Amino acid sequence: MTTSIPQVADATADAVAAVMAIELPTAPLEPLSASAPAHAERNADAVPSAARRRPKPTASPRSETTAVSQKKAPPPETAPEAEPAAARVSLDSSDTARLTEHADTLYAQGQTALAASYYRRALEIDADYAPALVGMGRGILRAEKYDEAMSNATRALQLARGVDARPGLEAEAIYQMGRVHLERGDRDAARQLLRQSVSLTGAPAEAWFYLGEALASDNSPAARRAYERYLELETSGPLADRARRAIQ
Repeated sequence: MTTSIPQVADATADAVAAVMAIELPTAPLEPLSASAPAHAERNADAVPSAARRRPKPTASPRSETTAVSQKKAPPPETAPEAEPAAARVSLDSSDTARLTEHADTLYAQGQTALAASYYRRALEIDADYAPALVGMGRGILRAEKYDEAMSNATRALQLARGVDARPGLEAEAIYQMGRVHLERGDRDAARQLLRQSVSLTGAPAEAWFYLGEALASDNSPAARRAYERYLELETSGPLADRARRAIQ
């Protein structure tokens, strides 16, 4: 039976800054002087003294060095390469796997609103595609829509334990359910679910951090171990600073 696709409120799209190449100004070149006549007039009486050309002063070595250095100005900075066309996936695609993989990449880059549009497209094609449900669940949690997040994670878990069993999906679906219970203040249920998540293959690193949060009220050594495990997996992760403060 096909379930309805979770609807996610549109989040504010991440601003994409266009990087323009900066043209460095180059110093204008000095005009070249006309070449001297092949045969200079040697008869002083034939050419009036007022019409005689004064010899052009010879440039000093310092001025020549300056001119050369101006001509060798550093090249302008170049803008970073755009995403290769081969890496892009059209929203018109009917390949659920590629749509979801691209959405995962976008989400990891912080482009959560754009990622949601790809997850949504994948679920329009197959509403029971567990990887897309799990991916969509991340955005639902981020939007703090906990009822929807629980429903979405429960459906993803059913599929991950059945027709769409894949490494990591079950662990992440359980993690998302544990997060909902933790955010609602049900620490006992959160502890149970998060412990179950981290015991499975492919559990997200965040499951360890939030297990530490669920255990922190007891001031137990297990909470510290959970934070430390998160830091082992994500030394520079988005929750790393909070984890370090928790174990100080």
